[in-house]
Amino acid sequence: MSHLVITRSDLIYSNKISRANNWPRHFKDHDFEDITKFDKRQEWPIHFSIKMRPHCWRILFEHANGELYQLDIPNTIYEKLKLNLEEEVKPIVYN
Repeated sequence: MSHLVITRSDLIYSNKISRANNWPRHFKDHDFEDITKFDKRQEWPIHFSIKMRPHCWRILFEHANGELYQLDIPNTIYEKLKLNLEEEVKPIVYN
């Protein structure tokens, strides 16, 4: 089974855009600080996505702790998300 993944840099950038535009699904600094502890090559699987507004998509992604989180991401990021095959899933890498 294949699925979309979002990289660490795209996740951080998307959250900044989401907060700046006051989109409903974003993280506050204290909720998001552990993302910086992950390796720059880290990818998170996206389980669901839906077009919410003309300029953004809402994604449901799985964090390393197994919990699911929602984030509104800009179209530019959504359009460049990578599709991974099940065999290509990499283990979580902490710095």
